[in-house]
Amino acid sequence: MSEIYVKAKQDSYNTFPDGVGGEIRTNRRGELVVNDWKVQAALDGRVFNFANLTPATLITGTVAYAATTPNIIMVVPTGTTMIPIRANFSIVDSAGTDNTIIIGCDTADLYTSGGIAGSALNNLRTNDPNTSALTTAKNGDTAIVMVDPAASERLLYNWANAFADTVGGRVVVWEPEVPPVLIGPATFFAYVYSTGTAMEYEYSIQWIEIPSTNVV
Repeated sequence: MSEIYVKAKQDSYNTFPDGVGGEIRTNRRGELVVNDWKVQAALDGRVFNFANLTPATLITGTVAYAATTPNIIMVVPTGTTMIPIRANFSIVDSAGTDNTIIIGCDTADLYTSGGIAGSALNNLRTNDPNTSALTTAKNGDTAIVMVDPAASERLLYNWANAFADTVGGRVVVWEPEVPPVLIGPATFFAYVYSTGTAMEYEYSIQWIEIPSTNVV
């Protein structure tokens, strides 16, 4: 009679080379890991959140696009992989025109200077089994300066509203069906800009973070 061996792995991951037999994974309750992969990552303590530090204080975007001045920047160090799964921008005032949000990433550490700290990089599992390894996470309420990503950038999402809107707020949510995989060193960034008058907004970014040895 054949027997199948499984191993409980919830707070850490095995690494198996291609072509080598592995093990069926269970959680600590002995259940096969068959959850939605995002839910399982949260159970594993691998999902993090970065948001506005003070919810009642809005972030000011920029006037006009400039490749070297994003409004959100997050740097992934060597040895770490970031998988962005959600970005939320709650726009309170978009009095300018050509209001635009662009989300992208690049294959190097592009951060130069500036920006201000948002919230801590909070684990979505509230007992904090893992700590984020990201080295930089800032918003651009104080201007961020980064290296121009130029031809190596990956532009992942674009939202635009050509008209001024000072009456009602807008919520822009990016939840990629197939998310990017940022193998460090890498940079995740977002531009929030308008013509004439900068947007006022709040934000939150969520991502899965794992050691790169479990990816490559």
